[in-house]
Amino acid sequence: QLYHIQPISSLSFSNKGTKIASGSRDGSVVVSCLNTNNPKNPVAVIAGDIVSAIAWRPDDSGLAAVNDLGRINVWDFHDSEQISNKGFG
Repeated sequence: QLYHIQPISSLSFSNKGTKIASGSRDGSVVVSCLNTNNPKNPVAVIAGDIVSAIAWRPDDSGLAAVNDLGRINVWDFHDSEQISNKGFG
């Protein structure tokens, strides 16, 4: 089972309300479907740094997560890959 091992530091519902993404101090982002019989079953886990904010694409096809150092990671769920990793500051 996939889950956070440190406290959750950021939480965001998808725009359509069908998924929830939680970011953690352990650097992980867990995306779970809410319209299943087991909403705690994650559909994707993405590693990163300490997550301070999460934002969904308008069509819920991906998300961006920023860490406490200002690095932004962007993922596309259609391709199941990280498409950008940029640092600012």
